[in-house]
Amino acid sequence: MKLLFVGEGPHDIGPQVAPIETQNPAAGVVGTLACRAVPTIDKDSSALRWTQLARFHPDARKSGFAAKVAAAILISGRKFGLDGTICVADQDRDRGRLAEMQAGRERGLALLSFPHAAVCAVAVESIEAWTLGAHSALAAELGIPVPVLKSKLPSDVEDLYESSGKLDKRPKQLLQRLAAEMHRNDGVDLRTAVAQRTDPDELAGACPRGFAPFLARLRSELCCPSG
Repeated sequence: MKLLFVGEGPHDIGPQVAPIETQNPAAGVVGTLACRAVPTIDKDSSALRWTQLARFHPDARKSGFAAKVAAAILISGRKFGLDGTICVADQDRDRGRLAEMQAGRERGLALLSFPHAAVCAVAVESIEAWTLGAHSALAAELGIPVPVLKSKLPSDVEDLYESSGKLDKRPKQLLQRLAAEMHRNDGVDLRTAVAQRTDPDELAGACPRGFAPFLARLRSELCCPSG
């Protein structure tokens, strides 16, 4: 099953390594975790950033995620001939973002005359939670015991947000500090390596507001029963 992944940037969906017109291969945290959760997803699936959608469909220039998600589904189904679309964004303190994306999903699917899978999700509050919440995988990748890692993390990684007035509540800086302590660089390579080690069900337990519903929708929409 070949899909189009739509996300914020390289940490989410992988670096830009091909001309947009030829579709960029899906990778990064979202693409890797999705393949871990649903092995039938084709590794040659494609990826676009939210800002790149307008190259293919004028509606993506409209403000709001509803128009962008609908455009993404049309690009994926009509232009690229793919089997499904996965749209993920940071919640970023916007409690209504997922509902807006779901409205775009319904709008886009209604414009297609053929079956097409579509899943929308928000990372609460940012995509870094899906790395920081993968305790076993992150500890293994950094080479430290899980209890030591947990002692350096808040009890709820979904409470972290980048605009927090407290430095220890900013997920990017926290992940950068953890990596630096083990002489590693935070970036696409590290985050993808962690995602490759991640047990999706374990991560769902650590991120019940963002990743857990995403995992459930993936398995339901792409016909992969849980367990």
